[in-house]
Amino acid sequence: MKRLFLLLLLLSVSALALNGCKDATARVACDPEAVELLKQAVAASSKINYSGEVERVEQNPLSAEPDRVVFKSARDAEGRYRYEVLEPVERKGSFFVVAGGAPIFSKDFQTTWFRRKRKYRNFEFMIKNLDQLEKNYAIRFDGLDTVAGRATRVVDVQAAYPSLKRPSIRIWIDTETQRILGAERKAPTGEVTFKFAFRTIEINPTFEAHAFDPPAERKELNGRGGSKYNIERETLEGGIEQARKEFDFEVREPTFVPVGFELLKVRRLKTKHGEMCMLLYGDGLTGLSIKIHDVNKAPFPGSKKARKTQDSEKIHTKPFGFRTMYAQSFEKVRVLVTSELVEEEALRVLNSMGFSLE
Repeated sequence: MKRLFLLLLLLSVSALALNGCKDATARVACDPEAVELLKQAVAASSKINYSGEVERVEQNPLSAEPDRVVFKSARDAEGRYRYEVLEPVERKGSFFVVAGGAPIFSKDFQTTWFRRKRKYRNFEFMIKNLDQLEKNYAIRFDGLDTVAGRATRVVDVQAAYPSLKRPSIRIWIDTETQRILGAERKAPTGEVTFKFAFRTIEINPTFEAHAFDPPAERKELNGRGGSKYNIERETLEGGIEQARKEFDFEVREPTFVPVGFELLKVRRLKTKHGEMCMLLYGDGLTGLSIKIHDVNKAPFPGSKKARKTQDSEKIHTKPFGFRTMYAQSFEKVRVLVTSELVEEEALRVLNSMGFSLE
């Protein structure tokens, strides 16, 4: 009888321990109302006509100090945008590289001042895929607040499983128009990597005629602070299989990707120095870029110091603002993994590339 009692006691303790583990890793449920509001906000924010003043801060890959910019932002009924930097007038390394305070013009988030079209990055920083976001993150309300004198509801987005180390984001949504008026994104470590908020905003304002017409002669800018590489980009609709047929180097696929990540696109990047294959993964909020190229034909050779690193099997680490790049050579190919994942996971992805199909 005593043995039976001890056995039952042991089973009860084991059951409690298992339940405790289950609770510790249980999925945090989404709030359906918060999910619906976020979907409405993402749709509304690219359709509402407005004029306002915005402050934006993000980590700058070229500086230890965050990149802060204050600018006027406006959208008209034809979907045309106008941005005018107020502070600073010129900032190298910033998305807003504007000499002399000249306005920037775009239409439907497609820039007209770059040599190659590039999407305005505001929402790219926040949400990459709503369906994936709902599947991998807990989307919940986090109270009420006021932004630019307007009432907002705050939506908080955290990893659905607390044990996963993922970025998080809080979004301030106008209760009247559902327009996003502010956001704050944090790294898995809790450090703020990007935030923006309207200081002032007017909905459906009246604009002067030709306020959104770009000047006939305007300086063309090229990328974040300019780039000496003329990059050709092509999405390979056939995915990895097409890439393996068309590239003259081995296109490897990681044997490990973090929980919730899916392959979204396969691209070809080409410069006069060479070409590389890019595999783009994501989980709805966090991106993961894997670039592969011939170790002897680096598309971006850079400085002499960087070229020496191309041939090294040592892991090379380089910060890019809120992201970090890890690079390593495996036999005849070099692999570069760039993400804001914690180092342990990013290196695990990189290490899983260290195999050959031959």
